[in-house]
Amino acid sequence: MIGKQQYDHIRIPEQLADTIIKAQRKAAQKQEQRRRQICCLSMIAVCIVLLVLMVNVPTVAKAIDAIRILGSMVNVLQFE
Repeated sequence: MIGKQQYDHIRIPEQLADTIIKAQRKAAQKQEQRRRQICCLSMIAVCIVLLVLMVNVPTVAKAIDAIRILGSMVNVLQFE
């Protein structure tokens, strides 16, 4: 046997279909997990940016300054 004949007679394992399905499921789960991580990190970044912007609004800064723990954070995050 040579060339095409040898190629046509390659034995395909019976478990191949199951292995392909398992690999596709694993890839889909990994992709979903990665998408959730990106979404979560994006929301955290937006919250941080909003906090920094809100702290630099004078009326909001005064209101937050009245809260004991957040007051010191306001002083650090304010742009003057």
